[in-house]
Amino acid sequence: ARDMFIRYHVRPLLGVIPDNKDLKLKEERQKGGFVQDEKIWQEIRRLKREQSWSIALHGFEHRYLTEESGILNINDELYEAAYVDGMRNRFQEIFYITIPSMKPQMLFGAVMAIVNAFNMGWIGVTLSGANPTPEYSGQLITNHIDDYGFIRYEMGYAAAVSVVLLLVVYLFNKVAQKLFSED
Repeated sequence: ARDMFIRYHVRPLLGVIPDNKDLKLKEERQKGGFVQDEKIWQEIRRLKREQSWSIALHGFEHRYLTEESGILNINDELYEAAYVDGMRNRFQEIFYITIPSMKPQMLFGAVMAIVNAFNMGWIGVTLSGANPTPEYSGQLITNHIDDYGFIRYEMGYAAAVSVVLLLVVYLFNKVAQKLFSED
């Protein structure tokens, strides 16, 4: 993949996890699927220096917590008990057992999706190379706040829009909690 990026002059964003805690990735490295850590960091530095690739550190002690959650952890005895109690079809199985059992994971996914949806303004700025984006085509509210706060120095307006953004995110999170909480 690296050679293809270089050949077509594509400069990707490399996601690097400094202290990975994901057991599956550690197993791959021990099996010889990955080169030694020092060689990885040397290659990352070289790609940044020579190819102008961007590097993003993905936090310290990365863990993938939701892998074994959700639909895989629903107790099969719940389905068996429901059929004994009179459940008749697959729709009832999904509506009365699967969805209620997955609500905590659905809430986590909804909150993460909401927060990330309002945090994707950097994509348009990175692709166009300008903030605001040409004809405001890739502009999100976070870009608008950045534009008015740090480019035009209209801090009061930027702060007011930030409060509106906070209220919108809070409202969406409350709706998600109402839909997916276990109460």
